[in-house]
Amino acid sequence: MVAVLSDLAPLDVFDADYLYFYETFQTAAVNEVETELVARLLDLEGTHDVLDACCGAGRIANRLAARGHRVTGIDSNPLFCRLGRSEAAAAAVTVDYRCEDIRHLADEASFDVVLSWFSSFGYWDDRTNVDILRRFRRALRPGGQLLLDLPNPALLMRQLGPGGEAVRRVRRAGEHDLMEDHIGVDLESSELQVSRRIVRNGADRTVHLACRLYTPSELSARLKRTRFGLTAILGDDGHALHADSTRQLLLATAI
Repeated sequence: MVAVLSDLAPLDVFDADYLYFYETFQTAAVNEVETELVARLLDLEGTHDVLDACCGAGRIANRLAARGHRVTGIDSNPLFCRLGRSEAAAAAVTVDYRCEDIRHLADEASFDVVLSWFSSFGYWDDRTNVDILRRFRRALRPGGQLLLDLPNPALLMRQLGPGGEAVRRVRRAGEHDLMEDHIGVDLESSELQVSRRIVRNGADRTVHLACRLYTPSELSARLKRTRFGLTAILGDDGHALHADSTRQLLLATAI
């Protein structure tokens, strides 16, 4: 593995090819289910001001807006923001899409909810990650809620097995298009490291991604440090977190 955490956002990974391959399982039905889960966990009754941080192409943001919420979507990828705006217009909903880096988030007491969904947190060194949590806290009104959705390190480590690496493949278009991930974990730095090969439209390229893996106790300590009170640590579908949960969902309240 050659990926390392740096001060650069991983824009070479999150691009049009990312959307193309991931839409094989991020279907409209799945997006609806996930939006319902978000709304249930956050108890989003009535109308709320919601920040979707690293919103991608708006698959959750636009659906929350359709439920009557005032949604701001932030992503550093201009393509994702354009697609989000286009899909919002097609759905006749309003989302304020801002193409900016969350490391520079400067909103103050503007939101009732900050959402960081589908592994959108942890792509920088620990100091920067903690600063992002601090910026999330500043963006929330007192009593506002933060929802973090991250991989479950316990399951991931078991899936990697004795060799410490795994391979995941996604194929499309009759086996011609390929996304192949070589996945590993650096135990010393607690980094998930991915080397991703993409074969599409006659091109064959490799991009790299690194993300800090946090255990629930590590996240709890960092949330406390940034003036959050931890509300719940949950697993898939909002059930109790356990060793076989694929995700860990952390709910916290601004204090």
